[in-house]
Amino acid sequence: AALEKLKQQGQVDAGERVVQAVGNHHTGGKTPDSLSALVHLANNMCKDLGLGYSAKEKGVYSPAVLEALGLSETDVQRLQDTLGASMTQEIGAMVDSCLAPRKDD
Repeated sequence: AALEKLKQQGQVDAGERVVQAVGNHHTGGKTPDSLSALVHLANNMCKDLGLGYSAKEKGVYSPAVLEALGLSETDVQRLQDTLGASMTQEIGAMVDSCLAPRKDD
């Protein structure tokens, strides 16, 4: 609802699919498209890897998202086991880059 309000005010210039994916990243939506499903999956994988608001926060995967992606919770665990360390490093580097002082400041 908040994203839709910002979009109506002209403060968000994103495609409808992006707005919907961001808006549904916690729930996945009732019938998630591929982008919404991937954003929901990534959000919850980050939680499981200790990158949520709290390091103890755990991901809650929408059954509709898992079905849309053809994944089981076991598949998600395998993805985390395979990609977890590199994901955590890449996300950390991106956050550091975003928070670093800009050279033109």
